[in-house]
Amino acid sequence: MAFKHKLPDHEKIKYTCGWSSQHLAWEQEWKRDQMNHDNEACLREWLAGKTQKEYATQSLPEDSLQRYVKSLSTTEAVLTPNIDGVLHHGDVIQLKTQGGLSLAALPYDLGKEGNYLTPCRVTATTDDKPLLRTAFHVHSSLVEKFWLDDFVMGTFSLAVSTEQRSPKLWWVRPPLGQQGVTLADYYRGSCLWKILSRSPSCVLSQQVMVNDAIVLNHVTTNQNLAVKRNCPITTVVGQEYEVVAHSGASNSSRSVGPENLWQFVAPYTTYMFPRTSS
Repeated sequence: MAFKHKLPDHEKIKYTCGWSSQHLAWEQEWKRDQMNHDNEACLREWLAGKTQKEYATQSLPEDSLQRYVKSLSTTEAVLTPNIDGVLHHGDVIQLKTQGGLSLAALPYDLGKEGNYLTPCRVTATTDDKPLLRTAFHVHSSLVEKFWLDDFVMGTFSLAVSTEQRSPKLWWVRPPLGQQGVTLADYYRGSCLWKILSRSPSCVLSQQVMVNDAIVLNHVTTNQNLAVKRNCPITTVVGQEYEVVAHSGASNSSRSVGPENLWQFVAPYTTYMFPRTSS
């Protein structure tokens, strides 16, 4: 006659913790239900957080970005009045092509504080009015060294956007081949541009005049700033054109075409203060 082996009390406690098989089954089923409930709750919480994050980082900024770009395209900027025809350090100007296109900022994304983020594209627009996205501060590299306020040919210059909440600088990443121009958050060597004359006989000490044709040569890559009229871009503010830096462009007059010619545009006035009647 066979007898069932009965576990000692300490072994029973070791394997079942004092629970019967029925109690253990109930316990396992309760744990499964609890686990499923926790997983569902966690999943709902994760989905809610994900949706909230998507609305915060994608859907809402997309609408806000469109409104922001349109506000940049409708808010006029005040250009620096020019009294002597010479480009000066700190002037607020527009940069236009010989065909009348204006260099403009085209933001990709918008930050939580209402400032546009990088990378920010640089395009050329047919809108010739001075706007927040088409007006730039120009800064000379000679001011700190030689205290020269006037721009001369060969000067290394910086161009900073007029949007006060998020000022940006023109920037070209050291490339191979043709490269698009973007805006950078902070100063770096690849933000420097050299102002050159279209004439090879021009001396470097010659002053840079507003509204005169010039060539902007990137200091790091030796590329010339150019606009591609055959590459229209559809944006939220209409059709615009791609702005690039031409690879391997030399400084000789032979390589400078109409797409490489720019001019600093500023309103000209013969006096700065209102005239008084004598």
